[in-house]
Amino acid sequence: MQIPTTIQLFPLTLEQISAFFEGIDVKVDVDAGTGNKDLLIEPSLDEVRTEVRRQIRNYVIMSALVQNKTGEHAARMIAMKNAKDNATGFVKSLTLKFNKERQAAITKEISEIVSAKIAIEG
Repeated sequence: MQIPTTIQLFPLTLEQISAFFEGIDVKVDVDAGTGNKDLLIEPSLDEVRTEVRRQIRNYVIMSALVQNKTGEHAARMIAMKNAKDNATGFVKSLTLKFNKERQAAITKEISEIVSAKIAIEG
Protein backbone atom coordinates (compact mmCIF):
# COMPACT_ATOMS: atom_id res chain seq x y z
CA MET A 1 0.00 0.00 0.00
CA GLN A 2 1.39 3.38 -0.95
CA ILE A 3 0.78 6.30 1.38
CA PRO A 4 1.58 9.78 0.04
CA THR A 5 3.51 12.06 2.38
CA THR A 6 4.58 15.68 2.30
CA ILE A 7 7.80 17.29 3.49
CA GLN A 8 8.35 21.01 3.78
CA LEU A 9 11.67 21.92 2.20
CA PHE A 10 11.46 25.72 2.15
CA PRO A 11 12.04 27.24 4.63
CA LEU A 12 13.92 24.48 6.42
CA THR A 13 13.82 25.41 10.11
CA LEU A 14 16.13 24.38 12.95
CA GLU A 15 13.33 22.23 14.37
CA GLN A 16 13.06 20.34 11.10
CA ILE A 17 16.83 19.89 10.96
CA SER A 18 16.79 18.59 14.55
CA ALA A 19 13.93 16.22 13.68
CA PHE A 20 15.86 15.04 10.63
CA PHE A 21 18.94 14.24 12.71
CA GLU A 22 16.79 12.46 15.29
CA GLY A 23 15.13 10.50 12.49
CA ILE A 24 18.48 9.13 11.33
CA ASP A 25 19.56 8.57 14.96
CA VAL A 26 22.31 11.23 15.05
CA LYS A 27 22.78 13.28 18.22
CA VAL A 28 23.59 16.86 17.20
CA ASP A 29 22.92 20.14 18.98
CA VAL A 30 22.23 22.51 16.08
CA ASP A 31 22.43 25.54 18.40
CA ALA A 32 25.87 24.61 19.76
CA GLY A 33 28.60 27.22 19.55
CA THR A 34 26.39 30.29 19.44
CA GLY A 35 27.24 31.50 22.94
CA ASN A 36 30.78 30.18 23.37
CA LYS A 37 33.44 32.83 22.77
CA ASP A 38 36.31 30.32 23.08
CA LEU A 39 35.04 28.25 20.18
CA LEU A 40 35.88 29.38 16.66
CA ILE A 41 33.91 27.77 13.87
CA GLU A 42 35.21 28.17 10.35
CA PRO A 43 33.37 28.76 8.13
CA SER A 44 30.86 30.71 10.15
CA LEU A 45 27.98 28.99 11.88
CA ASP A 46 25.54 30.54 9.39
CA GLU A 47 27.54 29.13 6.47
CA VAL A 48 27.59 25.70 8.12
CA ARG A 49 23.83 25.86 8.68
CA THR A 50 23.28 26.92 5.07
CA GLU A 51 25.39 24.03 3.79
CA VAL A 52 23.68 21.53 6.12
CA ARG A 53 20.28 22.76 4.95
CA ARG A 54 21.35 22.40 1.31
CA GLN A 55 22.61 18.87 1.90
CA ILE A 56 19.47 17.89 3.81
CA ARG A 57 17.29 19.24 1.01
CA ASN A 58 19.31 17.26 -1.53
CA TYR A 59 19.03 14.14 0.62
CA VAL A 60 15.28 14.54 1.11
CA ILE A 61 14.66 15.14 -2.60
CA MET A 62 16.85 12.19 -3.62
CA SER A 63 15.20 10.01 -0.98
CA ALA A 64 11.75 10.95 -2.28
CA LEU A 65 12.78 10.07 -5.84
CA VAL A 66 14.19 6.71 -4.77
CA GLN A 67 11.10 5.92 -2.69
CA ASN A 68 8.90 6.84 -5.65
CA LYS A 69 10.78 4.47 -7.95
CA THR A 70 10.74 1.74 -5.31
CA GLY A 71 6.98 2.09 -4.91
CA GLU A 72 6.48 1.97 -8.66
CA HIS A 73 8.58 -1.19 -8.99
CA ALA A 74 6.78 -2.82 -6.05
CA ALA A 75 3.39 -2.05 -7.63
CA ARG A 76 4.52 -3.51 -10.95
CA MET A 77 5.89 -6.60 -9.23
CA ILE A 78 2.59 -7.17 -7.41
CA ALA A 79 0.62 -6.65 -10.64
CA MET A 80 2.79 -9.18 -12.47
CA LYS A 81 2.45 -11.70 -9.62
CA ASN A 82 -1.34 -11.31 -9.68
CA ALA A 83 -1.37 -11.75 -13.47
CA LYS A 84 0.76 -14.90 -13.18
CA ASP A 85 -1.48 -16.32 -10.44
CA ASN A 86 -4.62 -15.59 -12.50
CA ALA A 87 -3.09 -17.16 -15.62
CA THR A 88 -2.08 -20.26 -13.63
CA GLY A 89 -5.61 -20.63 -12.28
CA PHE A 90 -7.06 -20.15 -15.76
CA VAL A 91 -4.75 -22.81 -17.22
CA LYS A 92 -5.73 -25.24 -14.45
CA SER A 93 -9.45 -24.70 -15.07
CA LEU A 94 -9.02 -25.12 -18.85
CA THR A 95 -6.94 -28.27 -18.34
CA LEU A 96 -9.64 -29.72 -16.09
CA LYS A 97 -12.36 -28.87 -18.62
CA PHE A 98 -10.32 -30.36 -21.48
CA ASN A 99 -9.68 -33.56 -19.51
CA LYS A 100 -13.40 -33.92 -18.67
CA GLU A 101 -14.35 -33.50 -22.34
CA ARG A 102 -11.68 -35.96 -23.41
CA GLN A 103 -12.85 -38.50 -20.80
CA ALA A 104 -16.48 -38.03 -21.93
CA ALA A 105 -15.46 -38.67 -25.56
CA ILE A 106 -13.53 -41.81 -24.58
CA THR A 107 -16.46 -43.07 -22.52
CA LYS A 108 -18.84 -42.41 -25.44
CA GLU A 109 -16.57 -44.30 -27.86
CA ILE A 110 -16.32 -47.27 -25.47
CA SER A 111 -20.12 -47.29 -25.08
CA GLU A 112 -20.59 -47.25 -28.86
CA ILE A 113 -18.09 -50.10 -29.31
CA VAL A 114 -19.77 -52.19 -26.59
CA SER A 115 -23.24 -51.43 -28.04
CA ALA A 116 -22.08 -52.41 -31.52
CA LYS A 117 -20.60 -55.67 -30.23
CA ILE A 118 -23.82 -56.49 -28.36
CA ALA A 119 -25.87 -55.68 -31.50
CA ILE A 120 -23.68 -57.90 -33.68
CA GLU A 121 -23.82 -60.81 -31.21
CA GLY A 122 -27.40 -60.57 -30.31
